[in-house]
Amino acid sequence: MSNHPDLTRNELIKLIAVATQPLNLQGVDLNSLNLEGLNLTGANLRGANLNEANLREADLTSADLTGADLSEADLCDADLTKANLTNANIYGAHFDCANLTDTDLTGVDLSEADLELDRVFGDPKSRLLQVTRHSRT
Repeated sequence: MSNHPDLTRNELIKLIAVATQPLNLQGVDLNSLNLEGLNLTGANLRGANLNEANLREADLTSADLTGADLSEADLCDADLTKANLTNANIYGAHFDCANLTDTDLTGVDLSEADLELDRVFGDPKSRLLQVTRHSRT
């Protein structure tokens, strides 16, 4: 568990400013926070609640978002290069123009996320990612 209970944007910015290593935000409730443009490179966000969070243009390179709740989050233009989203909930999340290069999406249901795969992943013929798409019934 993280030693950072529910944070405000200003508190998170202060933590980032003084951090000498990636932040440990495991299990933290960041629900609906405006995290636009923040540098969260390498952050431990395992199991974090990012429901409806604004992560537009955030740098989440190599971040661990395993089991995180990203439902309805705005990840437009975010950099998720080499991020781990294993078993994350991305229901209704928006990924327009996000960089998902080498992102681990194991166990993620992409059927209800706002993804334009040709824009998010680049050339679909050279996709490096295996994604799970569940058919709608």
